[in-house]
Amino acid sequence: MKKTRIGAVEEVTIPEWGLRRIRAKIDTGAFTSSLDVGDVHVLPSEQDCPRYAEILLRDGTRVRTVRVPVSRFRRVRNPSGGVTNRPIVELVISLAGRRFRTSVNLHRREGMNYRMIIGRRALLGRFVVDVSLRRKKIPVKTDASG
Repeated sequence: MKKTRIGAVEEVTIPEWGLRRIRAKIDTGAFTSSLDVGDVHVLPSEQDCPRYAEILLRDGTRVRTVRVPVSRFRRVRNPSGGVTNRPIVELVISLAGRRFRTSVNLHRREGMNYRMIIGRRALLGRFVVDVSLRRKKIPVKTDASG
């Protein structure tokens, strides 16, 4: 399959959750992708049932909750060196006209410039990053609401 060229900043859609035009940084230094969520509550697992996370999503002025199975947890080191144990979920995302399933960790990214980070695992075999590529101007949000 031919790899798609993408830039350092792209727009991502998560169809299952109705999230569109998420401003994402393509980060070849990150292994997993990360999505900004308002809050995450991991529910206790029941016998023979997967563990679920209730996620508070902020999408402009809308706030809603979704429930999704947690596939695992991963220890993630943030840029300042701190380590957190984050829930990982499997999502179908759309990036540069391609739809695919990938692992995404859920974390509150309040105050960050990008609501989503796309890591190497999602890029592998699908995309080539060309930092000079500019698809279209993506507006920068100045408030912390994402």
